[in-house]
Amino acid sequence: MMKNKTISISSYEITLPLQALKDCFHSSSCDEEVNHWYNKIDWSSVGMTDQQIKYEVDGSGMSDNKTMADYKKSILWLAASNYFEGVGI
Repeated sequence: MMKNKTISISSYEITLPLQALKDCFHSSSCDEEVNHWYNKIDWSSVGMTDQQIKYEVDGSGMSDNKTMADYKKSILWLAASNYFEGVGI
């Protein structure tokens, strides 16, 4: 059973696997880790709707998202970034 962590992102809270938060933000490219965890996460259980995820990612200034998968990967990275920096915990 994966241990989950709830973290604040601006207007909402999202619940993600703790290990995903630890893995998806570091100094080099995180694409591999983000892609890995994107496929493992049950997105129906994170506590945010697709619209809320889109709103948060757009509000963060990340503008290269095209598909919902892109948005979910971006929210995962944002949450991991907040976790790393001790924000919203």
